[in-house]
Amino acid sequence: MFKITPTERPREIQDRLQGGDIVLVDVREPSEYAAKRLHGALRLASAGAVRDRK
Repeated sequence: MFKITPTERPREIQDRLQGGDIVLVDVREPSEYAAKRLHGALRLASAGAVRDRK
């Protein structure tokens, strides 16, 4: 299991993401995701969004 620490730079994280070493899961609100996101992030609905659909 990889651990991301505050000492890793965004470029290093991007390289690891593109290399398949890590998976970034984005659970922000849809508007936040639409405004800005990291290419390759896996978008999952937040708990609030799932709950609101019922």
